[in-house]
Amino acid sequence: MERAQIKEEAKGILKSKWKNSAIFVLIYGAIIYLGSWLLNLIPIVGPIVYLVVSVVLAYNMIVYFIKFKRGEEANPLDLVTTIPANLKVAWKCVWGIFVKMWPYFVAYIISYAILTFIQLTANDVINSRDGLSVLFALAGGTVLLPILVPVLIIIIIITIPAIMKGLYYTFTQYIMYDSGNTMTGKEAAEASKVMMTNKRGKYFILALSFIGWAIVAGFVGGILGNIASAIIKWQPLISYITYIGTAILLVPYMQLSMVIFYESLKGNTVEVKQVDNNEGPVQMQ
Repeated sequence: MERAQIKEEAKGILKSKWKNSAIFVLIYGAIIYLGSWLLNLIPIVGPIVYLVVSVVLAYNMIVYFIKFKRGEEANPLDLVTTIPANLKVAWKCVWGIFVKMWPYFVAYIISYAILTFIQLTANDVINSRDGLSVLFALAGGTVLLPILVPVLIIIIIITIPAIMKGLYYTFTQYIMYDSGNTMTGKEAAEASKVMMTNKRGKYFILALSFIGWAIVAGFVGGILGNIASAIIKWQPLISYITYIGTAILLVPYMQLSMVIFYESLKGNTVEVKQVDNNEGPVQMQ
């Protein structure tokens, strides 16, 4: 299915069903904003809870738009009410992807740990008032500089193959849902890899085609937010509301396009015939 056909079908579906998708995006945006604000007030535990819940919300969004596209009953409130039921399955998907991508995650963690150490050393230079301490910190910075450049180069080198490999697992959550949530995370990830083989380029171009719309939405939202905040004097909240307002138009369009692309690849059913623990093939029908 060509990109233009996918986007045209998505727009056709939204013409008659835009209201429910808009309500869903509003609820999602409100939860993300309020949840982030409230949970960040709780040290350590709050951010962890936010991370756990946000993964489930992302899964619930995918499920909602799959149902939405298929004409099944899709209640916007399911985003919240199904959090307990989908907690385990959402994190199964994350774990399945992590198992496939763990070398990249480890490399990123080590690289950013080194960068943090270098940054702390640089801060010593800025914050120190003692001449000898400044000279010592500068000397340390000089010693660390040859480390900084290779680390940055390594991060750049890692990022490109990480993105390319990550594209294999784009539809892990979609396949998990279509399996009735009966797969393991690894099985769903492997099935996604089979589905996306030789299709990553098409998906990447489809995703890339929304960047222009995202820039316009962000630009318009930023302008409206600044105008409104100049009047009401509550800039963070007003800006967020205006961004959500523009997201109401963009997010359903993007999500539906991804579902249509997914269904164009999978056909009517997804069945994992064989899962080889040694990265063997996964056959799908």
